[in-house]
Amino acid sequence: RTLNFIPVSNMKLLNNEVFESFSKSLLSNDLRGVERNHKLLKQELAILQKNKELKHISSLIEKVDSELRPLEMLPFFEPYQKYILLAKMTMEKNYLIVSLAYIFESLREYCAYRFLDLCTDIDFKDDYAKNTAVMNTINNFRQAKFGIEILKKHKGIYQKNKTEFKRVRKLYEKIRKRRNALAHINTSSNFEDIKKDLREIIEKVEGLFDDEVLAKIIV
Repeated sequence: RTLNFIPVSNMKLLNNEVFESFSKSLLSNDLRGVERNHKLLKQELAILQKNKELKHISSLIEKVDSELRPLEMLPFFEPYQKYILLAKMTMEKNYLIVSLAYIFESLREYCAYRFLDLCTDIDFKDDYAKNTAVMNTINNFRQAKFGIEILKKHKGIYQKNKTEFKRVRKLYEKIRKRRNALAHINTSSNFEDIKKDLREIIEKVEGLFDDEVLAKIIV
């Protein structure tokens, strides 16, 4: 069996299942799976590094360990920070559709994070419903069939925060369109152009984070 994400080739491991489970969770945008399997993977790597019989592939084991080192920060990050980290990792490995899905979730989670105080007294079915309500507020979707709880509770919120909401909405729409486009066969753009565009989108998302957009929502 071979590994999809982890940079190892021609390397027979004692427990390849651990590596494959991590790879599958990463490439299926399963954040909880990534965190869970990363812990197991760390344990497996520690065992492999101590195994003298594998000394001849120690450099490959070290390469895997080095590639995964950024994930050590996951326990200290907010969800939106976790997603953007995974977006950058998968982009560098040329998994562009996977990366774009992580970017999309990162921006949604960031908005939900900034709206946290406004949602404390609203009863949402689940996190997805809450995030939908947040994005509907930013997009001013007052006629939506569901997800308008915030707009109903905080009347006038869109007009009071229109400038920042528009900045988020513009970026969100760009990501959504790119995601839809990448889901279909692309005949008009080459791979490097798409990757360059994706890198620029990540920079814009991180710029939004750095500027603390939505940090002071007026109600």
